Amino acid sequence: MEFLYFIIALLIAIVIHEFSHAYAADALGDPTPRLAGRISLNPLKHLDIVGTIMLLIVNFGWGKPVPTNPKYFKKPLAYSAFTAIAGPLSNLLLALLIAIFMKYTWNFLPNWTFDMLKILIKVNIMLCVFNLIPIPPLDGSHLIGLFIPQKYSNTYMRFMESGQIYLILFIAADYLLISRWFGFSILESIVGTVSKYLMMVVFLGA
Repeated sequence: MEFLYFIIALLIAIVIHEFSHAYAADALGDPTPRLAGRISLNPLKHLDIVGTIMLLIVNFGWGKPVPTNPKYFKKPLAYSAFTAIAGPLSNLLLALLIAIFMKYTWNFLPNWTFDMLKILIKVNIMLCVFNLIPIPPLDGSHLIGLFIPQKYSNTYMRFMESGQIYLILFIAADYLLISRWFGFSILESIVGTVSKYLMMVVFLGA
C-alpha cells in the first residue's frame, strides 16, 4: 500500500507542478502552454510516457516539460525564472496546505488517509527540492538567469540548451562513481537533508 500511495502522490505532485508552470507562463504573456493544452489538471496532459514507465519500474519519473517561448515575455530571463519557480513553489504550497488540513482533522482521519497525506507531503517537498538544483533542465537552472550579466546571456542560453547532458552525467557519476567509491550519494544527501528540514518547517508553519 505504501508503494501505491507513493505512486499516487508522485502523480499528483507532477501534475500540480507542470500545471503551475503552464499557468505562470500564460499569466506572464506566453500563450504557448495554453495552445498546447497544458493549462489543465488532467494527468494525461502532463505525463511523459518514458517518465511514467520509469516511475512504475524504479520509483523515479518525470512529467512532460511545459513548452514555453521566452520571446513572448517582456523580460525573457526574469519571466522564464518566474515560470520555472512556479513549479517548485506549487509543490511547497500544496505540502503546507495538506499539513494545515492534517493539523485540524487528524483525530477524524482514517489511518490510511493519514498515511497517504504524509506521503503526499513528503513527495511534494522532495520534488520541490530536487527541481531547485541549478542544473538544466531542472527549474533551479532558470533562476541562474536572474544573475547572469547581459554579455553572458548567449553563453547561458547555450548552457540551458545542452543542459540535459550535464544532468545525466551528474546523476550517472553520483550513482556509479561517488556511491560506489565513497558509500553515499550526493543527490540523495542534498535532497534528503534539505527535504527533512523543510518538512519540519512545513509542519511547524501549519
